[in-house]
Amino acid sequence: MSPENPGRFSISVLQLPFIRDTSLGHEVLHNWWGNGVYPDYASGNWSEGLTTFMADYAYKEQESSEAAREMRLGWLRDFAALQPGQDAPLTAFTSRTQSASKIVGYNKAAMLFFMLRDHLGETVLYRAIQGLWGVQRFKITSWQQLQKMFEIISGKNLQRFFTQWLERTGAPTISISEVKSAVVDPGYELSITLNQSAPTYELRIPVAIQSQERTDIQ
Repeated sequence: MSPENPGRFSISVLQLPFIRDTSLGHEVLHNWWGNGVYPDYASGNWSEGLTTFMADYAYKEQESSEAAREMRLGWLRDFAALQPGQDAPLTAFTSRTQSASKIVGYNKAAMLFFMLRDHLGETVLYRAIQGLWGVQRFKITSWQQLQKMFEIISGKNLQRFFTQWLERTGAPTISISEVKSAVVDPGYELSITLNQSAPTYELRIPVAIQSQERTDIQ
């Protein structure tokens, strides 16, 4: 990019065929999250995660459920590949400095909002996001203020949810320790015992039960 024509580089980038389906939506949405509501860097930058969830991940959901699932699996694979010392709590993320910081500050934070939507429901989540824009526009805003808005709109105490995902490094490790089935009238009764490593997380874990006729998710 030459100092005589600083816009030439931006125009060239916008003309790349993949930009409109990837980076453009992300950068446009920063007019709301980052440039409209300012993250409080001292308590962690939430804007990259929310923008990734509402732009990058939304593109994949519009494409197909399979594409969205593959993006989530990609986030998990990248997170699992972090080397010792590369992980950090979300409260410590300020900006992207290397690929490891992107995995935490963009992807893990986006997964937080995905899980929050699953916990509260889509309608409540987006009502809270609208409330956040209405109340915090052009103000410095912390993760704690986001939590408060989600609690006000949902009527739920979300302290444990936000504490476990914001202040810890790592992620839960889940394993199946025992499975029992018994014949009942009619059909079968299935019992599954799950274990997780310490420190434990408060989680909702869907279980898919597949038979010859169908797959049920409990």
